[in-house]
Amino acid sequence: MQPDGRIRERLARGLAGHIEQYGQPFCPCKRHYPLDIRLDPVCPCPEAASEIARDGRCECGMFIDAAAIAAKVRPGLLATITCPG
Repeated sequence: MQPDGRIRERLARGLAGHIEQYGQPFCPCKRHYPLDIRLDPVCPCPEAASEIARDGRCECGMFIDAAAIAAKVRPGLLATITCPG
């Protein structure tokens, strides 16, 4: 689950709005504008598992694999510089 509370809250509000208006939590990042209940996927979308495996998160960031994201973080420039003396 998304660790950033602000992002998680925004996504949850959007999904709750979809449930209230359409009866299902349609995916916030793979939807048509306007939403098309015949074509738009329900969250988590079918691609979420492959996106999480590939990127450590689904496209909208609602679902993440924290270990995979931590493994992809590269050290900053200063961490790679050694002092010659």
